[in-house]
Amino acid sequence: MRRFLVVAAAMALVVASCTSSETVVTTPAVDPTTSVPAPPPLTTVTTTTTQVVTTTTPVTTTTTSTTVPVVLPEPAPGWTRLDIDPELFGDVTLTGGVVSDGRMVLVGCENNAAGSRRDTWGFPVWVSDGDAGWRLADGPDGVGCVTQVEATPFGYFAVSGFGGLVLFSDDGLVWDRFDLSGALGLEGPVQLGSAIAVVPSPDGGRVTLLYSRAWLGESEIATLVTTTDGETWTEGPASSAALFDSSDFAAVIEGGPGLIAVGTSPGGQFVPTAAVFTSPDGLRWTRVTPRDHDFNDKTMGDVIAVDDGYVAVGGDIENIRLMTAWTSSDGVHWHRSPAPQGEIGAEFGFQTAVALTVVDGSIWVTGRDFDAARGDDNSDRSLPALWRSDDGIEWVRVDPETVTVAIPFVVIDFPGLRIGVWPPPFSLIEGPVQVFIADN
Repeated sequence: MRRFLVVAAAMALVVASCTSSETVVTTPAVDPTTSVPAPPPLTTVTTTTTQVVTTTTPVTTTTTSTTVPVVLPEPAPGWTRLDIDPELFGDVTLTGGVVSDGRMVLVGCENNAAGSRRDTWGFPVWVSDGDAGWRLADGPDGVGCVTQVEATPFGYFAVSGFGGLVLFSDDGLVWDRFDLSGALGLEGPVQLGSAIAVVPSPDGGRVTLLYSRAWLGESEIATLVTTTDGETWTEGPASSAALFDSSDFAAVIEGGPGLIAVGTSPGGQFVPTAAVFTSPDGLRWTRVTPRDHDFNDKTMGDVIAVDDGYVAVGGDIENIRLMTAWTSSDGVHWHRSPAPQGEIGAEFGFQTAVALTVVDGSIWVTGRDFDAARGDDNSDRSLPALWRSDDGIEWVRVDPETVTVAIPFVVIDFPGLRIGVWPPPFSLIEGPVQVFIADN
């Protein structure tokens, strides 16, 4: 899930994190239709140091305690790399972030084709106060993946991707498990189930948590729990929660009548129907997309605002060699983008789009291309996938090996401040973690 909350104090923090105020990026824009020599392989370094580089001149390589240089590709035009040692992050992809009261918080997950958890350098939350540099936050053991973080008037909330935990912090530095079962008169967390998302209202006056618990057979029951003061929590309307029964809630942004969320409903991953939901406050929800051929047997994995509306992307269970895209001018009425004409090559597998960004006027999507016949394990069967579009309607498949610049996938978006990361969230594209700021 993705939503962005940023305050004005963020600018001083970001400036302090940049490699240099004089950095100028001159890398030419990527032409996805032209084959470009692939960059040299990125060296994997196995040191456990977490020291942050503090040089004040532009850096093209970072030397760790093993003295093996890690070559970092330049960012796309209009972006500047923040001066953060990639070794601080370990083997992860960053999945989200917030800035509040001058403090930046980033969260991430181990990126693995099989979806299994592996160790990072620690609890996968990273914090910076500008001059203090970057450091790992403190949190409970056993949390290997954090998919979402939100800063609210009541504190920081995050969702763990493994185990479905809600995590809470007063300051973003020290985190703990957040259990509402007692406040709701329940016997234990199992009665709420796994946390799916944290949804602050657009005005900041409400926070709603979405949970899902197993029910009969393969079915799941959703519950909404909400607060307007951070102290008293109550269950939300059952009619809104029922929209997310046996469903996947993939992403949410501010837009439309308040909030726009995308996912699959009903039936979850086995009988998916791509769906868009809207809400004025994160508590009362309406499904706005129909159940017809443009949405049936499809998934939605992400949504983003563009100049003339919104774009959503996902996968197609019937035409598995195609990723799927939709566009909307208002967040309520959605139209499926036409499938490309011509025969799709047999080398393509089941394509699923999972994350969107807009860079230099182009819409970029990252995802996965899975084919069970490719190898003996998931690491061989899954390949990274990348697409580009100028309008969200016509798309071009881009070979990641021809992309010689880092395309920042935005995890914090606010007027005057955009923070992007590479490799993209949940992507199989390899390379050291990099964080960028858009040049304004």
